[in-house]
Amino acid sequence: GYQLAEYSLGNLYYYGNGVDKNINEAFNLYKSSANKGNVYAMFELGKMYEKGVGTSIDLELSNKKYKEALKSFVASEDKRPDDNLQYRIAKMFYDGKGTETNVEKAIVYLKKAIELKNENAQYLLAKINLVSENKEEKEESLNWFKAAADSENERAQYYLGKLYLDKDYGIYNEDEGIRLLKMASGNNNSFAQFTLGKSLLDKESKYFDVEQGTSYLTLAADSENEFAQYTLGKAYLTDEYE
Repeated sequence: GYQLAEYSLGNLYYYGNGVDKNINEAFNLYKSSANKGNVYAMFELGKMYEKGVGTSIDLELSNKKYKEALKSFVASEDKRPDDNLQYRIAKMFYDGKGTETNVEKAIVYLKKAIELKNENAQYLLAKINLVSENKEEKEESLNWFKAAADSENERAQYYLGKLYLDKDYGIYNEDEGIRLLKMASGNNNSFAQFTLGKSLLDKESKYFDVEQGTSYLTLAADSENEFAQYTLGKAYLTDEYE
C-alpha cells in the first residue's frame, strides 16, 4: 500500500539513490509511513531520533519506536520465519535497541538465521563466540572468520586483522594482521583503511611507513570515516610524522 511506497521513497531520499539526497524529506516520509503502521519505517525513525539525523536527538522517542518495531518484528517472525528478520531481531537484542541488551536471546535468533544460511548472522555469532570462555566455540569462530576472509568478506578480513593486532586475544600475529587489513582495505572497508593507517604510523611496528600510513588514513577520511579525519587532522596540526 501507500505506507510501503512512502517507506521506499524515504529510502531513496535517505541514501540519495536516483534522487538528490534529502535527509529531512526521508524523515518526513518515514514518519508518515510509520504512522500508517509500517514497522520498518518505525525502525528507521528509531535510528534517526537516536542519532539526531533529519531531526533533533530524542532518546525517549527513539526507544519507543525501537520497542514498537521489535515487538512487530518478533510477531512477524513467529508467523513466518525469515532469516533477514531473524538477524535484525538478534541485532536489536545484541545492541539493546528497544530492549535491554540480551546476548542469549540474540544467539537464539542468530542460530535460526544461520540455519537459513544468513552470512550476517554467522558473522555476528562468530564475533560473540570469539570472546567466549568456551575454547571450542572460540576455535570454531576463528575458523569461520578465516573461511569468510578467504571468501573476500571484507568485514571478516577487517575484524580478524584487527584481532591479530590486539595482544589481548591470545592470537597476536602482526604479519597476518597487516595482510588481512590490506585485503579489507583493497575491498574498500574504511575501518580497515583507518586501522591499517594507524598501524603503519606506529613507530614500534616493523611495518612503520609514514607515506603508506598517511595514504591509508586519507582513503578512510575520503570515505567520511570521522576517526580517520580526526587522526589525520591531528597529525597535520602537530607535524607528528615529520
